[in-house]
Amino acid sequence: MAEKRKVKKIPEELSAVLERILNATDNKLNPEIDRIFAVWSQCVDPDTAKNAQPESFKQGMLMVKVSSAPWSQQLEYEKRFIMERINSLIGARLVTEIRFKTGSTRKKTSSKKARKNG
Repeated sequence: MAEKRKVKKIPEELSAVLERILNATDNKLNPEIDRIFAVWSQCVDPDTAKNAQPESFKQGMLMVKVSSAPWSQQLEYEKRFIMERINSLIGARLVTEIRFKTGSTRKKTSSKKARKNG
């Protein structure tokens, strides 16, 4: 017999539901990215951490989103050191390549949180 599903009585924003589903799916499909996120702030200085954040990881390639082209260029010079530091802290040779792409590095805030804070 099928289990009865719980029904939420309070409406929830679609963006919050989708974010929860995507985060749960990403964690199950790619646990390595969680390990990389955990050590990222130890691999780069605080200013770099504000302007560059890991975005995805697949088959040894870490994609890092950076706030501007100058940051991307600077990190190109440092990527071998960053890669070695990540692998050292993780204790495995997971990252074999790092690529940088320019884009927003701020985490999106749900509109509900924005309304409370704004």
